[in-house]
Amino acid sequence: MSKFKLSLIASALITLVACADSTNNSSLVADVNQGNNCKFESSPSNIQFDSVIVNGRVMDPGCGFDDIRNIGIKDGKIVAITKDSIIADKIIDASGKVVAPGFIDFHIHTNTEFGFNLLMRDGVTTALELEGGTYPLKGWLADKSEKTPVNYGASVAHSGIRAAVLDGYVHPDGNLIEATLGGDLAKNFQWSVKVSNTEERQQIVELIDNQLQQGAIGLGITVGYYSNGASSPEIYDVIKATGKYELPSFVHARFSGQKPPTSGYMSLAEVISAGAISNSPMVLQHFHNQTLSETRDAIQMFEDANANGIKVIGEVYPYNFGNTFMFADFLQPENYGPGFGRSYEDIIHPDGSRMTKESFDALLKKAPQTPVIFYGAQEADMNYAVSHPSVIIGSDAGPLFDMTTGKFAAADADPKNVKGHPRSAGSHAKVLRMAREQKLMPLMLAISKMSYMQAQFLATSGISSMHNKGKVQLGTDADLIVFDANTVTDNADENYAAFATTGITDMLVNGVQTVKNEQVISGVNPGQPVFSDLKK
Repeated sequence: MSKFKLSLIASALITLVACADSTNNSSLVADVNQGNNCKFESSPSNIQFDSVIVNGRVMDPGCGFDDIRNIGIKDGKIVAITKDSIIADKIIDASGKVVAPGFIDFHIHTNTEFGFNLLMRDGVTTALELEGGTYPLKGWLADKSEKTPVNYGASVAHSGIRAAVLDGYVHPDGNLIEATLGGDLAKNFQWSVKVSNTEERQQIVELIDNQLQQGAIGLGITVGYYSNGASSPEIYDVIKATGKYELPSFVHARFSGQKPPTSGYMSLAEVISAGAISNSPMVLQHFHNQTLSETRDAIQMFEDANANGIKVIGEVYPYNFGNTFMFADFLQPENYGPGFGRSYEDIIHPDGSRMTKESFDALLKKAPQTPVIFYGAQEADMNYAVSHPSVIIGSDAGPLFDMTTGKFAAADADPKNVKGHPRSAGSHAKVLRMAREQKLMPLMLAISKMSYMQAQFLATSGISSMHNKGKVQLGTDADLIVFDANTVTDNADENYAAFATTGITDMLVNGVQTVKNEQVISGVNPGQPVFSDLKK
């Protein structure tokens, strides 16, 4: 059994046991501390803290620690976790609330102040563009330097490099979602339909290697959008290029649906096998909306892979409907109907109207880059995936649009006029609410699936700086959230996609407070870039 698999099992067991007796768990904490080198301090020396969080229920999924403590922070790090009284000029009173590691989201596509504000209200302290990725990385990072409130990083985008090689198109800021929505990539389809020749494949591999050397967090593969263009040998070659450095691949797999031969389940097997052979750890993103009724079978495949030393993890968002572009391969009628068991009425226009064959055909011809909502997995399959101990949570947060201007929502946009997918605003709070109201999982496990498990996956996959995140322990980064476990609620839905989460009252990123009393502190940008260990 792989060390990664054992780590996930241990984390799940610790969180389950800790939650079973959160009122008297001192012996558990002692045992866990000894076994996992967890670091806690009972009697801090005379430290002049930058800020303190007092009287909170500290929950650390790394060790299963769950008890009332005070936390001292200095120079962006946690330097005290104690029952003793501690003071500082900046004090957050967390009485009656949980103090937990900030959430780490592998799956974001937002690039606006409005979008980041919603993510912060939802508890996200590290927002990574890993599924879609970016190209070129340098331009993308420059666009975010010193003006991003959360930690940030990206994979190298297979799709963006295909566009560079096959179409000669490079977005100056590496923002491929913006390029698609702007029509550049939606109107020039060579990157999505052309099968690369041997020379072109070699160019693609060389460019990926170059971006990995610059510190990209692995490779983002969205072959679900170019399933007829990228051959299986090309997919193998690009994963092999990533596995050369034992860096991870983040995959939106080739097919979506449950009808053979182009089932979502089969497309997962394609990339898992490539990762296993080439030693590239694998994240299968939003897989439940690809495997649908075969979601439980897919999770079993991940479990079996890990049991045999193949590092694979599945990711889902807590919704049974997704958000994509009209031109997406999997949304076309020949696939969506028979493959998903859905109809045109299950596709929703940005204005909220349900599609018909006529409106679908007209919009696909006129504006193929239009973002739409589509229904996929059934509720029971989604709930099973959301609550499974080895599955992580990612939002797939995308751009939101102000319907009064027709543009990306500005920072001061009225949420009532903003459309998109509610996952951009409430994915993490929804998981916490589901844990509370539906009893899907213990609270500690829910927190772990949104913080610790992500950090551990990256930390053991060539991004060692992530060892300091996803935990509430001495010496770890002070990326922390404070929330009311009894009231935390997602407020966004299909009709009002930009209604912010309530109940997450405070947030610190690298020790700097960015949310206070449920209000984002404007102009505070302590976010730092996340690089792979290849970054010189």
